[in-house]
Amino acid sequence: MSFRYWAAALAAFALTPAVAESPAAKDPPAPVLETIAPPPPIPGKKARAAGMPDYKLSLSDDKKVIHLMGSFASGLSGELKLMLHKYPAVETIVLSSQGGSMIDGFAVEKIIRQHGLNTHVELFCASACTEAFWGGKRRTLASHARLGYHQATQRLFFAMGDESQSPPNQLWQKLYRERGFSEGFIAKAISTLGSDIWLPSQDELLAEKIVTGIVTGNSPGIAINGTWPNAAAMERDILAGPYWDFLRSNQPKIFHYAAHTAWVGWQFSKDGKKPAELAETRAVAMILKNADRFPDALLLRFIAAERAIWAARNDVLNKNCGQGAFAGPSFPIAYSEDKAALEQRRSLLLEMAKIYGGEMTVDTARSEKAQAALLEFWAEMLVQGDYDSNDVGRNFCSEPVNYYDVLAQLPEPKRLEYFRALVVTLLYPMPKPVSQPFPLPFQ
Repeated sequence: MSFRYWAAALAAFALTPAVAESPAAKDPPAPVLETIAPPPPIPGKKARAAGMPDYKLSLSDDKKVIHLMGSFASGLSGELKLMLHKYPAVETIVLSSQGGSMIDGFAVEKIIRQHGLNTHVELFCASACTEAFWGGKRRTLASHARLGYHQATQRLFFAMGDESQSPPNQLWQKLYRERGFSEGFIAKAISTLGSDIWLPSQDELLAEKIVTGIVTGNSPGIAINGTWPNAAAMERDILAGPYWDFLRSNQPKIFHYAAHTAWVGWQFSKDGKKPAELAETRAVAMILKNADRFPDALLLRFIAAERAIWAARNDVLNKNCGQGAFAGPSFPIAYSEDKAALEQRRSLLLEMAKIYGGEMTVDTARSEKAQAALLEFWAEMLVQGDYDSNDVGRNFCSEPVNYYDVLAQLPEPKRLEYFRALVVTLLYPMPKPVSQPFPLPFQ
């Protein structure tokens, strides 16, 4: 496919400006209580691949609210069209998504606008999801909800440098200006790397007329499988205490990604992981990405605490070695029902979170240095444990306690070098070559 053809296809999604309405909001959407099976695929189109639950569409009892959860992925716009055709009384789309395909974001925005629907965010809507949000006639947020922006990237899920003038981001800038966004807002959104996220305040979103109203008091009850009536109830239930309070106030990106994973991600968890565990492991992985910045003594204490939690579990094997936003990090994070052990580790994480300086950038040189260190560590594992060279690296995810045991026996400098190498290699994976000369842009 030529670049000219691809660029023309992108431009076809350009939208006319939508008119922002008064902040005054109508009655909040009705609770979502019923999850229906996905509609049949559009004739001539492929159905979603089995075992790949990228998204889910749920319908409220009164058939007036659809809750869109998960990633903006292939097939979403077709299923949404069929659902709206089947349930013409729908008035509101509730969005709970970290984003995904930029093209699907455009398509869902157009569908929402064509049907004259309202959009609402109960907790978190980022990247391509913000484009869908713009399609709403009325666009509301719950009192603690946030929207997240960053530049699009043509490298699948990665941003390796400034892509602010790439074709997808030139399109964003054009659309943002047509909608009347300020130049300061546009510059901040487009300059934020695809590996990071910018969370403007609700006041900023109101000033830009991106949001037309904030729902306070009785927040819309957008229940997921009846567990919580709204996101605020979930936060009170599993995200309470000094650690979470600090993240909520001082590291909102970490807090909202963790909360979103609890709110939505467990719907896609094949092994039945609980929301509290999903939130905990997501926050730890995000904080741990700053391992290069943490003092040696603090990181050594964390390694010891992590080893202790793994060793104390009844089943020391880690069964969650999947990839993707909802499968959990490939870097194994220990979880336990022992509240004392978790609180001890949280005290260390709180120290780390106070040092956390935002998303780090790992260049090729740092990545290659980390990979070289891991070759040395894998050789150490062959000497110390019952492994062979074909699986020693892969087994770190499934048998982490064995690796922590070997780390504990090494001199502190090597322990730190190898652990930081694991963090860089597994939490900052470098992009792999793709077959398409111009891969589809993602937000």
